[in-house]
Amino acid sequence: MKLTRALISSSMFVAAMALTVPVHAEGLTKEEAQVNIAAISSFVNKFCSGMRVDGGTLQAAMTNLGTTIEEFTAKENRVAQTEVMVTQMAADKATSCDSSWKLFGESGTILPGLLRR
Repeated sequence: MKLTRALISSSMFVAAMALTVPVHAEGLTKEEAQVNIAAISSFVNKFCSGMRVDGGTLQAAMTNLGTTIEEFTAKENRVAQTEVMVTQMAADKATSCDSSWKLFGESGTILPGLLRR
């Protein structure tokens, strides 16, 4: 799948790759992949009207990466990293919302079902 910067922000690209290949193959730690998933979820909840994050799918993704949502949010540095990524995605809300749906919506190409309408 070819992703260009015009279609998706770099932070979302990293998240997409983290979900489709082994973490070590992209040089990402599990913690970095967790931050990416949390950032996409937070961004959608804040800025993409008509979309919501499916809690069960989010929880399963985080569990597969070795944490729970509660454990993740208890670590201030991860929360701060998530907020930075959300700010980056918010620079182009419309494109980021559209890309999020294409990648993580009901028929998403990366993690189908993370997002619902």
